[in-house]
Amino acid sequence: MKIAHKAGLISALVLAATLSTLSWLQYLSVADSIRTGKEQEVVQSSQVLAGQIANWLNGKLSQIQLMSETIDSNFSGERILEVFQRPMLKNEFKLVFGGLDSDGKKISNDPSWNPPPTWDARKRPWYPVAKAAAGVGLTDPYPDAASGEILISVVAKLTDKGAFKGAFGGDLSLKTVSEALNTATFNGAGYAFLLSADGKIISHPDAKLNGKSIADLFGGTAPALDDKVQEVVVDGHRLMVAFHPLEKLQAAKWLVGVVLDEDKVMAEARQIGWRGLWGAVIGVVLSMAILSSLMQQILRRPLQQLKHSLTELNSGNGDLTRRVDESSSDEFGEVARELNRFIAYLQRLIGDIRQISTRVSLGAEQSAGEARQSSGEASRLQQELEQLVTAIRQMAEAAGEMTSNAGAVAEAARLAHEETGSRVALVTQSSQAIRRLADTLDETSHSMNELAEFSKNIESIVRVITGVAEQTNLLALNAAIEAARAGEMGRGFAVVADEVRKLASQTQQATQEIRTMIEQLQRGVGEARQKMDESRERASSTVKDAEQISDMLLRIQDVISDINAKNGEIAGAVDRQSRMTQEINDSAGNIQHIGQRVSDAAQVQLQHCNDTATDVAEQDKMIGRFRLE
Repeated sequence: MKIAHKAGLISALVLAATLSTLSWLQYLSVADSIRTGKEQEVVQSSQVLAGQIANWLNGKLSQIQLMSETIDSNFSGERILEVFQRPMLKNEFKLVFGGLDSDGKKISNDPSWNPPPTWDARKRPWYPVAKAAAGVGLTDPYPDAASGEILISVVAKLTDKGAFKGAFGGDLSLKTVSEALNTATFNGAGYAFLLSADGKIISHPDAKLNGKSIADLFGGTAPALDDKVQEVVVDGHRLMVAFHPLEKLQAAKWLVGVVLDEDKVMAEARQIGWRGLWGAVIGVVLSMAILSSLMQQILRRPLQQLKHSLTELNSGNGDLTRRVDESSSDEFGEVARELNRFIAYLQRLIGDIRQISTRVSLGAEQSAGEARQSSGEASRLQQELEQLVTAIRQMAEAAGEMTSNAGAVAEAARLAHEETGSRVALVTQSSQAIRRLADTLDETSHSMNELAEFSKNIESIVRVITGVAEQTNLLALNAAIEAARAGEMGRGFAVVADEVRKLASQTQQATQEIRTMIEQLQRGVGEARQKMDESRERASSTVKDAEQISDMLLRIQDVISDINAKNGEIAGAVDRQSRMTQEINDSAGNIQHIGQRVSDAAQVQLQHCNDTATDVAEQDKMIGRFRLE
């Protein structure tokens, strides 16, 4: 983008921002003014409507009050009908009605009014209102019993010198109130309606809302009933709402409500805002056109002249002896003079660079020769170092093999020493176990001898028991013989004697079996004692052999320990030799790496020298294009 276009665009943007800000401020000011005017209009209209409705209702209240006082002064049925039939009341009220507390039958000024047969004045909603009122009262909206029309009634008591006799009233159609309210349209932006202090709608332009709660009008949320304008959102629409009480109204607390559509109220402000915005857009477009034309005349001509001079300077094949026209006295002239001073400085600078380039070219050629010589010497040094490193590496490998062999021998000796030690421990454990076995056999042999003695004692006891059984058998036999002699008297004793004899016989048999078992036990004990004596002798011999084997293994373990110690010394000496060889190898390797780096550095230096010579030649060629004289 050209400078003239950039300058024009920046100026247009600044102008657009300024005009947009002014338009926005104007819109805010107008919107605030319109809102304030509408709020004042709402307050004034509410006050006027409230005054009109209150005066109209107060007139109706006064008429009913006058009727009540007239009837009270001369109470009678004829007097009530006379007052009800007055022409003024027929013109002011849709219907004048009433009923006495004694029977509740209808009293009216319209013979054609025929309520249902069940009609009872005392049961109508207006009757308790009139009875409770100190003077005159107003009812809430209610449907007429005959026609179903929504009415309000002005009611009062029927009294006889102050004594309550009944109630009466006059019906007022809400149509009159609606017509008064409908005169306030606020230029089509809203409407007014009448409501009671408890939020019940008395008269609304939409008759279907009469008698309903104010919350039904505002989407379920009832606003505050005060005279300040407040914003309420219903179904996405912003509404301006205010309420003004009928301060002069007697007998009831009613309010005039005003509802305005904020979109309609602020429509004028939005139109002004859009007009301001379009004015700003048109002003910016015109400003851009004018500024673009001026910039073309102010900037383009001097810039074209400067461009022409620079083109001539460029087309002169690097001719630094030419200069730009600096005859202009404005900023472009100053730019031209500074450019001429820069060209003069560049002319001197390139001349100095040409001289330095010649000296650098000579130095680069000398450095290249020295670098080639250094590179050759470094290559020969590298070959010698490679041979040295190869020889040292072979020596290190031989030392490593010796170290490995010595380590293998030391490992084998260590394993043999450990194996011999484990065998000595095993033989020692076996010898100890055999000793414990021999001791156990001795103890068992002693126990067997004691068992043989016990069996002999048992045998003597069995002989005694056998003798006792034989004697008992003889005694039982004698007792049986004596019982047989005694006859019937000894029969019971014979039975006992027989049982004793059987018991003695069983005892003899049992003792015989015990004797047989004891003889078998004695034979087994004798054989076991013989076997244990043989095992004890063999265990003693085995212990002696194990002790001899243990002594031999200990001597072998000592010899292996000596071999292991000597082998350790050999391995240590070989390891030291290997480490020294490795150190020599590392040093030789380091020297080789250093020689390689020196050789590489020499090659790089040679390449740099060649590159420098090439760059200097190219630089001489490029500087030669400039004309300095």
